[in-house]
Amino acid sequence: MLVEAAYTSDKAQLLEAANRKTNALRYLLRLAKDLRLMNLDSFAFAAQRLEEIGRMIGGWQKSIRRRV
Repeated sequence: MLVEAAYTSDKAQLLEAANRKTNALRYLLRLAKDLRLMNLDSFAFAAQRLEEIGRMIGGWQKSIRRRV
């Protein structure tokens, strides 16, 4: 979705969908940790990367809103 958003003029819809998927992945990541399907180090690494991706999507959405 992010690659598609980079090359299309209708970025807002794709970024919103990517943001929803990122939030869903956060829940699944926590569930995997709670069910002990992944260790704490792996969870911490994945959670940090996912948080960074979320911030980047949010910043991209904010820049699009300013242009309109």
